[in-house]
Amino acid sequence: MRARYDYSGQGGPDYRAIANHAFRTGPDGTIVELPLTTVFTGRLRRGGAALYRAAGRIPRGRGILARTGLLHRVALTPEDMPLADVLEAIRVAVGEGTRVLNFAYHSPSLVPGHTPYVRDAADLAAFWAWWDAVLGLLARLGVGAASSDDILAAAT
Repeated sequence: MRARYDYSGQGGPDYRAIANHAFRTGPDGTIVELPLTTVFTGRLRRGGAALYRAAGRIPRGRGILARTGLLHRVALTPEDMPLADVLEAIRVAVGEGTRVLNFAYHSPSLVPGHTPYVRDAADLAAFWAWWDAVLGLLARLGVGAASSDDILAAAT
C-alpha cells in the first residue's frame, strides 16, 4: 500500500484513507500492513489530504502548490522523488512523531535498464547517492532500523 495515493483512475486501489502507521488487518488481525510512508510537506501541510484533493480539481493546482512550497505529497522512495523533497519529508515525519518510516523501491531498479528510474550507470549512481543522503540524515536524527518486533509493537 502506498499511503495517501489513489490509483482508482487507472483501475487500481484507492489508498487515500490509509495513514502511515503500521496496522493490523485480515482475519482476526493476523496480517500486519506497513504502508509506504507518504508525507505532506510545505506551509499548508496541516491541510494535508483534504487540501491536496481539492487542489487536484483545479488545473495544475497540485503543481502550483508544490512549486510554491505550500503543499507537496512526498512518498519515501528514490523512484521519481527528488532527494531534497524526501529529506524534508523525513524531517517533517520525524518531527511529527511518526514511529516507523517505510521506504520502498522496485528491486529491478538495482540494475540499469529494467525500470524508468534507473536507465543507465549514471542513474544507478544517483540511486545510491540518494540512499547515502537519506541514511545519513536518518543517522543524524537518531533514527535507526526497526526490528520485526518493533513493527509489530507499532501496529495499532
